[in-house]
Formats: sequence, C-alpha cells, structure tokens
Amino acid sequence: MNAFFWLVLLSVTWSSIGLCANSANHFSELPSPENFSLEKFENISLNLELVINQRATGLVAKVERVGDQFFLLREDLISVGVAATSLPGTEERLEVTSIPGVNVRYLQSSLQLAIDVPPNWLPMQSLSAQDMGRFSPAQFGRGGLLNYNVFGVYENESRQKEVSINHEVRAFSEFGVFSTTGIFKSNFHRDVQSQQSSQYTRFDTSYEYVNQEKRIRMEVGDYIVRPLSWSQPVRLAGIQLSHDFSMRPDVVTTPLPAFYGEVTAPTTLDLFINGFKTDSMNVGPGPFIINDIPMLSGAGEATVIATDAQGKQTVMTSPFFLSSDLLKTGFTSYSASIGAIRENFGNASNDYGDGGVVTALRHGMTDWLTLEAQAEAKDDLIVAGLGFVTNAFNLGTVDASFRVSNFQDQSTSYALGYSYQSRLFSFAARTQVEQADFYTLSHLPNYEMLDEGKDASLASRHLSQINMGVRLGDWGSLSGGYFDIQQSDSDSRTLNLTYSYALPFNINMSLSYNHSIGGQSVTLAQFSLPFSSLGGSSGLTLKREDDGDVRGRVGYSRLAPIRGGWGVNLAHDINEHPENRKQADLTYRASWAQFRAGLNGTSGDYDYFAEMAGSVSTLDGEIFPANEVYDSFAVVSTSGFEGIPVKYENQIVGVTDDEGYLLVPWATAYYTAKYEIDPLNLPANAAFSATEQFASIHSGYGYLLEFPIELQVALSMTVVDENHLFLPIGTYGRSETGLTSQIGWDGFTYFEGVDPGRYIQFYPQGQPPCTVFIEGLYQRESQKIQTLPEQVCIKAEEETAL
Repeated sequence: MNAFFWLVLLSVTWSSIGLCANSANHFSELPSPENFSLEKFENISLNLELVINQRATGLVAKVERVGDQFFLLREDLISVGVAATSLPGTEERLEVTSIPGVNVRYLQSSLQLAIDVPPNWLPMQSLSAQDMGRFSPAQFGRGGLLNYNVFGVYENESRQKEVSINHEVRAFSEFGVFSTTGIFKSNFHRDVQSQQSSQYTRFDTSYEYVNQEKRIRMEVGDYIVRPLSWSQPVRLAGIQLSHDFSMRPDVVTTPLPAFYGEVTAPTTLDLFINGFKTDSMNVGPGPFIINDIPMLSGAGEATVIATDAQGKQTVMTSPFFLSSDLLKTGFTSYSASIGAIRENFGNASNDYGDGGVVTALRHGMTDWLTLEAQAEAKDDLIVAGLGFVTNAFNLGTVDASFRVSNFQDQSTSYALGYSYQSRLFSFAARTQVEQADFYTLSHLPNYEMLDEGKDASLASRHLSQINMGVRLGDWGSLSGGYFDIQQSDSDSRTLNLTYSYALPFNINMSLSYNHSIGGQSVTLAQFSLPFSSLGGSSGLTLKREDDGDVRGRVGYSRLAPIRGGWGVNLAHDINEHPENRKQADLTYRASWAQFRAGLNGTSGDYDYFAEMAGSVSTLDGEIFPANEVYDSFAVVSTSGFEGIPVKYENQIVGVTDDEGYLLVPWATAYYTAKYEIDPLNLPANAAFSATEQFASIHSGYGYLLEFPIELQVALSMTVVDENHLFLPIGTYGRSETGLTSQIGWDGFTYFEGVDPGRYIQFYPQGQPPCTVFIEGLYQRESQKIQTLPEQVCIKAEEETAL
C-alpha cells in the first residue's frame, strides 16, 4: 500500500515538473513586459495632483506625458504658487522637465507629479512670532466707586494729633467716567491753649471719555498734560484730546525686527531669542519672513533652526536692536490741550492762573527714525521745540531736541542722549542745557514777585549724566552712574557704584558707594534673606560715612496675603548712640478693607499711627465693600452661590459672598485677564456652561463678569410595572418637559433638568407605553440628588381608567 502511494506521488510530481517547464517555454515566447509600459507610449493624458517642493497642493492637473517628458498648463503652475516671471517663454503649455533648475518625478502609486523648483520661485510667506490676537473691545459697566484712606497719627513730643481722609469718587457708564479726589485734614494741638484746625483740599475733578477702536482719549476738567521725554508736564484745567496707544494692547507701536529666510521643503522653524526658545511654527517651501518677533528692548541675537521632514537642520542667525522709544513707520501719537494753569496744587482747591495751550506730536517717519514736536503758548509766552529719536545702525538709540522760549528775552534749550542695552551690558549718556530765563508753562515765575520788583529770573542749568551696568554671570552684577548738575549759583557732581551678588543660603547682597565730589562719601551694605516657609524676608543694612560712624538697621517684613490675612513690619536701628529708633506695624487685610497700626521712635518717645483703607462700589444694583481700587475692577457673579473660590490669572483671590459676588480690585485696564471659578464647591446638581472667562476692562471702570449657574432637579428612582417587575433594561423614558433617560439594571433610572414636569412616560419594547406621575414628589430648590420611592409605571388604559 505504501509503495503504491509513493509511486503515484512520484508520477504526479514528475508530471507537474514537466507541465511547468512547458508553461515556461510558452510564456517565454510572449512579448517583453516593457513593451506594455506606459513609458513606451506617447501622448498619454494623466490626471495628477501637483506636489511642489514636497508639499501637496490639492490641485489635480491634466498632464500630457510623452516618454520622459511632462507637459502641463502654465496657469496650473502659477495657481500653485510658482511665480509667473520665473517660468520661461510664453507658451500656454510647458514641458517642465526641460526648465533649468526644475526637477520632476512621476509618483505612479499616488498619482502625483512631484515638481521641485528653486525656493525663490515661490511666494513670500509672512509669519508672526507672537499671537497678536484680534481687537477685543474692553468692557464696562454702570456704577460708582468710593476709595478712601483714613490715617491718624499721634506725635508724642508735640502732643499733636492729626487725622486725614483721602478720597476718590467715581461714576462711570457708557458716557464716560467722572471722578474727583481730595483730602480732609484735622489737626489738634495740645499746648497752653488747645487749638484745632480743619481743612479740605480738592485735588482733581475730571471727566474722561475714550474711543478704544480709534485710540482717542478726551479729558475735561483737571488733568496733566502728556509731555514728551524732553519736555516738562504741566497741570491744566480745561480740555485735552490725545491719541493713546496704551488702550490697544493688540497694536504694536514699536518697530519689531523681521527675520528673512527660505526653505526648499515643508519645514518646522524654532525661534530662539538670546538662546531662549520663544516660538515654533511650520512653514511651506519658499521664502519666508517672521514678523513681530517678541523681545525686550535692547540688542540681542535671533536664531532660527529649520528642520525638514528628513531631520536635516539649518541654522540662521541675525542680530537685532529694539527700542520702545521708536514708532513704526506711519504711526502717529499726539495730544492737544487748552485750559487754565493750575497753581498751588495740593494746597489750594481752586487756584487757577492764566490760560495756556500745549500741543505735542510724535510720528514714525521710518522704522529707524521718529520725529517729535512740541509747542506751548500763553499770552506772553511761546515755547516751541523739535526733536528726533533714531536707531544708530543697531548700535544704540540717539535722541536730540532743541527748544526756544521767548518769555521776556529769547532763551534756548537743547538735549542730546545716547543709550544702548543688551542682555549683558547697558550704557546711557545724556546732557541737557538750559540758558538763563528759559521758561515753560511748568515753571513760570511768581507774578507777585515781578509786580513787587523782585528778581524772579531763572538761572542757567547744565545737566549731564552717565549710567552703565554689566552682568557678571555667576559673579552678580555691577552698575554705576555719574551725575553732574551745574547752575550759576551751585554745582553738584555725584558718583555712585553698586554691586549685587547672590550669596549661599539664598542671601542677597548689595554693596553701594556714593561719593559727592568735593563733599562726603557714604558706603552701604544691604543683606536680605527670604523665608519661603514663613513668608516675608529679613534684612540688614549697614551705613558708613566719612567720619567713620557706622549705623545699621535690622528688620523683618511680611506683606499681607492678597487673599487676606496678617502682615508685619519690624525694624530696629543699630548704632553707637543710645537713641536707637524702632519701628513696628501690623497689617490685617480683610476682603472689605485693610487695617494697619504701629509705632516708631525711640524708647519712651514713640509716635503712634493707624490706618484704614478700602473702597465701596456699586454695580449691578449691589454694594460691594472691598480693598482700594487703583485702576479698574471686576465683580464676579456666580448666580447667588456663595463660597465659590475665584481665581484671577490662575491665582485664588477670594470666595464669593452670601449673595454670590466677589470684587477683584486690581484689574489692569485694557489687559485681557483670565477669571476662573472653582466648581467643586457647587452643589452636585448645579449646571454651568463655563468655568473661565477672559475679559478686558476700560480704565476707571467696573465690570460685572457673570458665570451663569442654575440648579437642576436631579431625580433617581426605581421603576416597576403593574406586576412590580422591573422595566426592561434600555427602556426609553421622556418627561413632560422633554428630559430623556433609559432604564438601567434593576429598574433604575435618573433624570436631570431644570424642570422635569409632572410625569415621565416610558416605552417598553413590544408593550404599550406607561406613565410615572412625579408631581409633588420632588423639591425644585433642592441642592442634592433626590431619590424617589419605587414608582409604578401605569399603562395608558389604566391611566385612562384612573
């Protein structure tokens, strides 16, 4: 049997070998496969996607293949970004394989035609290294604000008591902001004949309206004229119109450097500024420009590392110099002011002099040159000046100005400055000369002196200063300055040097030397040690004068936490004299005000003081006591839920009160800040759409930031049929108000919504629907999940019978 099996198997195998051999001889007579290759066919029309420099364009073009040549329409190449001026000839169809500098590959498996062209044939790609963001209008509310500061002091030696109350009152709406500030002082002197004096002094009263989109600010009332860097500010009462870029953080006014380059394929660009990575972006093949590179003022180096898909890296480096004193090309800022000159500010409430006019203008002629002009005028005075700021070939900033004043006699003033700043070194030098009797509105003479025939002339003045600093790496930093003030009646020349170094154990050291040329010298040594666990820091200051006398002060200070709590400040003089001064004060910060009390003086002769500062604002029909508001403020509303933690810029600033509000008193005007609530303290059945919002607020305004939260009725129940059997798993249920759910294991179901209604209808598969009546079984205001007793689902016919 086995022999027969092997004989048959051998015969079959031998026959198969013979058959294969005959088949091979037969196929060898067929034509070669290359005769069927498309490469041997001419005038073949193909529909292929164009791939330019390894980037798929998505354009499927009609391509004519003739052997190894490929023809396509000129307009197809132009439509995928190839510059028309780079293509040869004028023919409608181009044979791309013969164009110099062009490489063509037919990708048969993916039906693509890969064309590599020189990068400069492709369009320029403009990239931004920072997200400038779109214009986001600042928000505002309608309400009012009262800032107050009550300060009392008792001087032990004079037995004098003084109480002062500073205030600011604001009212704001869509029509603008009205504000007024002032101080009330009351002094009580205890001597042979006790006497008391009280006085109220108004500081400023003004109305302000802004158009953020056009960057226009209008001020009416008391204001300070916006000066240039080489002019003096002056207080006027009238109207001022100005073009203010500060209300548009999305608008970059400073000329930022741009980085040019080109790549042959899709590439990832990593941007480094002074060795620190600041951004990463993708770019297609071709030339590119990176605009708006974010960086600090001064000189530095920008480096771009380009990495293609194969991992090949190319490094491109470019130096830069940036100055915030320059305006971009075409950018203009200005101010125009007219009003009465404010006199005796701080001492008199309504002391106004003659009228005056002030105008100022800055314009970016180019990215490296900004021109400036300023003029002041009154009935017997005209001051006019011109100036410029320029980038000196990336070696620093040069500024100069020249002014003429014609009060009584013509007098001039000029200034010249240079500044340079880099990551390791900074240098600045400036000189300013004013001839005798150079008057402006800010320092007009006292006319009573002129009327009385007294000398009210101004002396000539020459001010020169040099500042420089250098970072020494691990060895700290060194800075110094020289100041030379020359006047006809006095001269002053001062030299100062400061060295800072971080000692072991986190101790910071600062050594200073101040020398008045022709006068005395003072040497200071300061040491500070922060305490991370306790908070605050301790400090030691030593002072040595020319006579060899050494004085010192040791102290400890801890600021009151933003969220509220205690702060302390302690100090004690150390010297050879017995009358060492001491100082101690304690601060408590509550959510509605801040309190401080303390003493200072020598043993047995202390002065005592106490202070209370805060604000009261109204918004959304509510009154909010809080800490002082210096700029704008936001009121966070959690729809009446109390005890909800609120974060400002990822830092917890407090919890909402029993009405569901929290006032955040330190919002920065026009800055888009992040406000966030922590929902963990909300009831389990609370529904909310968002836990964070971003908002910017107009200067001087308050804004209500609402987080809509509402309680949902949460019901859990077990549902059975009329035979007290659980409804089948997956049975669909729908309430009267449209809430839906399904039956789970053991007849369990859960409904959640603002209003479940009076009943729930279930639809068991293969059975008629049935109804569960829930009216009166739950509480709408409950802040927890309500578990109902077992419910019987009544079928429709039974429901009708009922």
